[in-house]
Amino acid sequence: MQPLDKRARLQELARLLGGSEVTRNTLANAKELLAA
Repeated sequence: MQPLDKRARLQELARLLGGSEVTRNTLANAKELLAA
């Protein structure tokens, strides 16, 4: 395991939310979750 930077954290959360295909919508949802 290794710590993730802000961009990698966003990408990984989007992947967990949307599966293997990261879309603009999954990125937007991930950003919203991280902002909360």
